[in-house]
Amino acid sequence: MPSINAQGLNGRSQLLGILMPRYLWPALQEITWAIADYITNETRYEIIFYSCSNDNGDGYTRVLDQIVSTNLVAGLIATLYDQSPEHLVELYEQGLPVVLLDTIGLQTNLPTVCADHYSGAYEGVRYLLESGHRRIGYIQGTAHWKCSHDRYRAYCDALASYGLQPDPELFQQAEYTPKSGEVAARALLTLEDRPTAIFATNDDMASSAIMVAQELHLHVPEDISILGFNDDPVPFVRSMLTTVHQPFSTMARCAAELLVSQIQTQYRFSDELQRILQMTTRPTFARELGELPMPFSLQFPTHLVTRTTSARRTAT
Repeated sequence: MPSINAQGLNGRSQLLGILMPRYLWPALQEITWAIADYITNETRYEIIFYSCSNDNGDGYTRVLDQIVSTNLVAGLIATLYDQSPEHLVELYEQGLPVVLLDTIGLQTNLPTVCADHYSGAYEGVRYLLESGHRRIGYIQGTAHWKCSHDRYRAYCDALASYGLQPDPELFQQAEYTPKSGEVAARALLTLEDRPTAIFATNDDMASSAIMVAQELHLHVPEDISILGFNDDPVPFVRSMLTTVHQPFSTMARCAAELLVSQIQTQYRFSDELQRILQMTTRPTFARELGELPMPFSLQFPTHLVTRTTSARRTAT
């Protein structure tokens, strides 16, 4: 990879880069819009978009090399999936301002904005338990992502708070895709002693679970309650699905402002960002960038949104 120093990056560019994977996830559009809204309306910068492959292939490396060699951007906001953050860390350590908008729970030495996957999942499963459900199916997403481990740990801890142990029969491994969610939901809903609720750990898989339930002539939520995760900005999810909300727009806007604050050393946080930072519990942020720990990790709270796909369990 070319060196930032060798390319003479001086931070005077009026362009900020946004690096996104080629992945058709509705939340990416919401994230992109929020970043663009802040940068175009609140700063003097303009935006250049970079798209890369969803893995560690040549396409990803080539895009990062292009970012360095063209010397166009003063800073970069990145969202990664299966790409290694190692190259981004190199750029950051060479002096390029970077903020990682982390949606999967990467653990890396970069300034990071992320969501609290554990607390949201715990709240969601507790809600199902409080609604009378005891056989709660669990559809796990991509196994090697930290967010998957956090959500499963929350599921187990919520069960334990009711004196319950995870039942291996109620666990299905999937990949956060609609097809994998469909296969997993069918396996759960055709059990002889099927669950009364399913926690599908993203909204795509939850939507697939609802489709499978309908195919099997099960009524949602009377026969089966469905809980998702993300609160994707699509009409079905926002109107019907009980899910855990991730504040994508707020996270994205804050990531953009935090990137600008790295570039402009005398920058003071906006009132909105100060309010948000004061609400977070890890870490405690100061008002001036000079007092902000680098690299920082800012974790945003998630919360349950109850809609029509879940209901109290009726005793039979």
